[in-house]
Amino acid sequence: MYIGTGGSARLTIASTGAATFSSSVDIAQSGTIRGYSGTTGAGMFLAYGSAGAGIGSIYSYNYSTSTYGGTVIDGSYVAFYNSGSEKVRITGGNVGIGTTSPSDKLVVEGSDNYITSKSTTNVAGFKMINTLGTSLMAQVNYSLVFDHLGTERMRITSGGNVLIGTTSDSGYKLDVNGTGRFSGNVDLITSSNVVFTLDALSTLTSAFIFKGSGTERGRISFSNSSTMVFSIGSSVSPYLSVVSTGAATFSSSVSATGFFETSDRTQKTLISDNVLIKGIENITAKTYLKNNKEEIGYFAQDFKGVLDSSINVGENGVLSLSYTQVHTAKIASLESRVKELENKLMKYEA
Repeated sequence: MYIGTGGSARLTIASTGAATFSSSVDIAQSGTIRGYSGTTGAGMFLAYGSAGAGIGSIYSYNYSTSTYGGTVIDGSYVAFYNSGSEKVRITGGNVGIGTTSPSDKLVVEGSDNYITSKSTTNVAGFKMINTLGTSLMAQVNYSLVFDHLGTERMRITSGGNVLIGTTSDSGYKLDVNGTGRFSGNVDLITSSNVVFTLDALSTLTSAFIFKGSGTERGRISFSNSSTMVFSIGSSVSPYLSVVSTGAATFSSSVSATGFFETSDRTQKTLISDNVLIKGIENITAKTYLKNNKEEIGYFAQDFKGVLDSSINVGENGVLSLSYTQVHTAKIASLESRVKELENKLMKYEA
C-alpha cells in the first residue's frame, strides 16, 4: 500500500506490516508513536513532552509486567530508565550512575559500588592519563583496598599507612607481611636516629643477608637466642660470634695496628699491690697445632687454680685465655726473681 502526495509515495506499507516513510516524522505535542505486538508482549513508545519544555522520551513497555524503561532527553540532561526508575544520567558532560547530580566525569553511588572491567581474550584494566597528575581517592574515613580474585592484596588506610599482605594496621607507614625486594638503592632519611628491627618468629632463622650479583656475600644471624654470628661469603660458618655478655670470638687471627685496653685507675678498685702469683713460674709455654698451624702459647687448663681470672668459659664449654693477664703475671714473677738475684749478687761482691 502506498500513500503519497503530488504523485510521490510518502508512506509505504508492505504486506509484512512494515512501514517506510520517505522523510522525517514529526510528533504533535503530547503525541506518541507506538510499536508493539498484541497486549501481552513488549512495545516501544516515542513521545513528545509538554510544550516548550524541550523534553523527548523513548520508552519501552512490558505489557506483561506493566513496567516502563526508557530514555528521557531533556534540554539539560539525558536520563536512562529501567523498570520505571532512573539508572543513568548525563548532564553537563558528567555521567551519574545512581545519582541525578554527578559532580565529576563519572560518579557512581549506591550501597554496593563495584566497577568491573572484564575480558575473556585480552588483559582488562583501567587506564588513567593526565598530564597534570592522576589521583585515586577515597573521600571518606575508610581504607582504600586493592583486591585480586576476591582476595585483598594491599590497602591504604585512612591514616596514610600502606599494608601489604595484612589487614591489621600496627601504625607503620609501610607494613609488609611477606618477602620483598628492591632492585635499586634504599635511602633512609630522618631527623632522628635510624633503627633496623629484625623480628622473626624464630631467632634461629632470622638473618640479614647481603648479596652481590645474586650471590650471598655475608650475613648476620643467630646461632641461639643470645649469640649473634657474622659470616662472610656463601658459607654460614661463624667468622665472628658475639654473646650477650659482649665477649667476641673470631674464627681466625685478628690484625690491627695496635691493641689498647682500658686501664684508667678510676675504672679499677685496688685489691693488692706488688702481687706475685704463686706457681705462675711453673707454667711453661708449649708449641702445638691449631687450625693446622703451628703456634706457641699456653693451655688455658694449666692456669686453673693459679690464675683463674685469666680464663673465660665460652657457651660451648671451650676455654679462652687472657694472654695480657698471663704475661703480666709472668713479667711480675720474672722481675721479682731478677731483683732477688741482684740482691744476692751485691752481697757476694761485698
